[in-house]
Amino acid sequence: MKNYCILFLGLVWSVVVYGQNLSDLSYGEDDAFEVMTWNLENFPKEGSITVDSVQTIINALEIDIIGLQEIDDTTSLRFLVDQLPAYEMKIVPGFFNGLVYVYNKNTVQVNAVYKIYNSSQYWDILLRSPVVMECTFGEKDFIIINNHYKCCGDGNLEEGDFDDEEGIRYESNRLIKEYIDENFDDDQVIMLGDLNDDIADFPDDNVFEMFLEDAENYKFVDEDIAKGTSAFWSFPNWPSHLDHILITNELFDEFAIEGSDVQTLRIDDNMGGFPFYDSRITDHRPVVVKFKGFPVATKEWGISKPLSIYPNPNQGQFTVDLSSFSEVVEVTIYDVFGQLILKQELEGSSQRSIQLDAASGIYSVRIFSGGEQYVAKMVVK
Repeated sequence: MKNYCILFLGLVWSVVVYGQNLSDLSYGEDDAFEVMTWNLENFPKEGSITVDSVQTIINALEIDIIGLQEIDDTTSLRFLVDQLPAYEMKIVPGFFNGLVYVYNKNTVQVNAVYKIYNSSQYWDILLRSPVVMECTFGEKDFIIINNHYKCCGDGNLEEGDFDDEEGIRYESNRLIKEYIDENFDDDQVIMLGDLNDDIADFPDDNVFEMFLEDAENYKFVDEDIAKGTSAFWSFPNWPSHLDHILITNELFDEFAIEGSDVQTLRIDDNMGGFPFYDSRITDHRPVVVKFKGFPVATKEWGISKPLSIYPNPNQGQFTVDLSSFSEVVEVTIYDVFGQLILKQELEGSSQRSIQLDAASGIYSVRIFSGGEQYVAKMVVK
């Protein structure tokens, strides 16, 4: 009887997720630059249910750049992104800190992705080294900094006390501000993430005070959300507003343009309520900022189609079936970090053998043809 109950609950959740109307989630606009922060608690929290749901949400939102936190399984995220032809992901190789970028490759050109404060002397403060993305949208360059600060505390800031959670977050902010001031003084910077504290705290206990008191150069675009009703806070379980987006003064004018805004997206309203959303996806709502004044035309995209390759697993040599393609196709292979491993053009209408010089692991094999993307997951032993 227990197994039947589990199956029934799974079917109920499938109806909730895929029977829902996600049209209200549509956020992407062709004449705006949109950036989102989203903590996907222990992704994938509920296995394939989480993967399928997040894929559906990203597909509906059409955001340009998403800074993710708490990604536990990069292979599952790789599978998710592979189903969305317009999207790619970037992870900095090395010690993984759960911070990932997912971005629309039709609107965003990524120029560099790297960690800062990555040496051991900072590990007690910035537990997860911030990840910087240098990118271009339209003709404008941007710096995005993705963070996930230490949680918890008693609400009282003990500045300089690195055994105090608030003290650690205060020092984290001081280091980030110092890095921006010294390295990106004239750049358009967006700092985002699960910063695990309230920007509406009183000054004596506010870990963000160095940014708030420098209002000529920095602005939390979500400050009104933090000071407003709890219905729009990003972390309903406490409740509190912990996920923030900070911009530098180079973006003040664009944020002031009519149509620019910032929202906490209450996705749970479209997914059967917060208890369902919390148990199947994450305990955080995403926060997204929209800047008007950066127009870029986007391309049509949808869900990827399957691609046949064999043998799979293999030792780096495999055959791809191109019999259903009549034209020249572009084959690309990516690793789980979003790094391009191979790119080449092949004639269609036959089977083609490919030799891949790569380490053991999981790879994404893709073909783009006729406005469609075809994908297969491949294991190299």
